[in-house]
Amino acid sequence: MYLLAKLYHSQGRYAEAEALYKRALSIVQRAFGMDWDGASEFMTHLGNVYRAQGRYAEAEALYRDALVRNERFWGPAHNLTAETLNDLAVLYAAEGRIDEALPYSRKATAALVSSTLIKPPGPQQREPTAGLVAQHSDYFRNHVAILAAAVAKSIEPPGRLGQEAFEAAQWANQTAAAAALEKMGMRIAGGNDALASLVRESQDLAAYWRDRDNALIAARSKPKNQLDPAAIDALRRQLTDTEAKLAAIAARLEREFPDYAVLAQPRPLSLQDAQKLLEANEALMFWIVGDKESYCFAITRDDFQWRALPIGAQGLAANVAGMRVGLDVDDLEGGANNGTLRLFNLANAHELYGVLTGMLEKLVRDKTHVMVVASGALTSLPFRLLITEPPAVAQPNVNQLSAYKSASWLIKRQAITVLPSVASLRALRSAKKQTPAERPLVGYGDPTFRARVASATDGESAAARAAV
Repeated sequence: MYLLAKLYHSQGRYAEAEALYKRALSIVQRAFGMDWDGASEFMTHLGNVYRAQGRYAEAEALYRDALVRNERFWGPAHNLTAETLNDLAVLYAAEGRIDEALPYSRKATAALVSSTLIKPPGPQQREPTAGLVAQHSDYFRNHVAILAAAVAKSIEPPGRLGQEAFEAAQWANQTAAAAALEKMGMRIAGGNDALASLVRESQDLAAYWRDRDNALIAARSKPKNQLDPAAIDALRRQLTDTEAKLAAIAARLEREFPDYAVLAQPRPLSLQDAQKLLEANEALMFWIVGDKESYCFAITRDDFQWRALPIGAQGLAANVAGMRVGLDVDDLEGGANNGTLRLFNLANAHELYGVLTGMLEKLVRDKTHVMVVASGALTSLPFRLLITEPPAVAQPNVNQLSAYKSASWLIKRQAITVLPSVASLRALRSAKKQTPAERPLVGYGDPTFRARVASATDGESAAARAAV
């Protein structure tokens, strides 16, 4: 019944979903009592159905009831508590009540961060902390969106809101690459006895926490007449004590083994720390992609700006796909388009450059080195092939290949480095310098194009080669 209700909800069949959620809620409350804390999950889903229909007052009442239950049962730093806090933040934002949405969004992301950082992965846990955060990245994207709305309404000083958005956006941008860095940090621990001992202790405590957490769920899931309050209180004390020990170990790891902590538990850089890591000739640009709009952050050593971009995930994916036409061998051979040659469109590359940078372009254009951190569809974007000035020829044909050579490729203006996360800048700059090898590695590429392409391009390999 519960799963069927979720299916109806996802299909927009709200009346049917509402009826099933209400029926399920009635059944569990009859079985476990009206005060059963587990009812909060059903209340939250029913509230989501109401919110989708614009029935905000009904949704708010359910969310508030669920929040009280979750905080009482799970505590303030639990992902289920964070879920309800985020639901309230989204609800108030939908109503335009940004001054009320912001505190709930802050509590939601703080609860999630506390939950994931204080309970690191143990031997039986497959996903690293970065992966757990990524599962709830929408909480952080909501936080950034609400902060942007707060700036527009002058609810708090814009500088402070911008710094907060910069850190929240980094949590939203946790990627597979960041998770890989975390796993690498765990492997590094194996080479240091003291570090390895702390990591094992942390993992053992994390495994114990999960065991006690499961025991608490089982104890609280019994019918009301079978509950054992003393046993439940004992389990809660064990969880609280274990969390304190985990927090102490996390603090010790960060203090005594900072290089490991940067990789194993990647935390966002503050704006001030990020700026200190940049040279005078460097800039960093950082994007997060949302469903309806995206956000760009531009940082130099002495300045910072951020903007909302009026384009979401679907639009960016289409733009990136359009820009990539002409970069693959199949495009140049015509195999992907019934024998028709498809060359790189300079106008598309320039348009996308404007979409991504907007007014922030002025902040970074004079820097010789720009580091970029992408997410979503932007991870497949070859940033160096963006066009910074309007091209003389929008879509060159085989007789206009000189347009590629004269185009204002971004790589001609600035060196581009792609980073997996903002926090990886700290790891990059703190890495110990190695003695250069006597014979550094030099790599050469020798792409082979068929005769048809060679004759069509007169020895040129079109956009990619012209940019270099």
